[in-house]
Amino acid sequence: MQAIEAQLARLAVQAAITGTVSALSVHAGEWVMPGQAIATLADLSHLRVETTDLSERDVPGVKEGQAVTVFIKALNANVLGHVSAIAPLANTLGGDVVYTATIDLDAPPDGLRAGMSVEVQFGSG
Repeated sequence: MQAIEAQLARLAVQAAITGTVSALSVHAGEWVMPGQAIATLADLSHLRVETTDLSERDVPGVKEGQAVTVFIKALNANVLGHVSAIAPLANTLGGDVVYTATIDLDAPPDGLRAGMSVEVQFGSG
């Protein structure tokens, strides 16, 4: 009995973080390989905004810690936040050079969900 319980314990799937399963890559009865991703976890208690279109013309005026206003379209709400990171390397978007900026929200509103559309207004400072 102990050997069977030990084998079952080795088969249990455990996550390295606490979160909510937001996507499954496999279904019951399917075989998986060691290291294969089987689920996507999201920490919904710490949602962030990630821009994909901060222009190379605008990025010199944006600093980590800078205050921003985030308009959440689905909630018709403005939320204050701050820049927590700016990617050191550029991407291209439609021929334009752009950077990714990560925004932490100061007080996420009720009803906010991952993937909602937002507009970010970078303040001066």
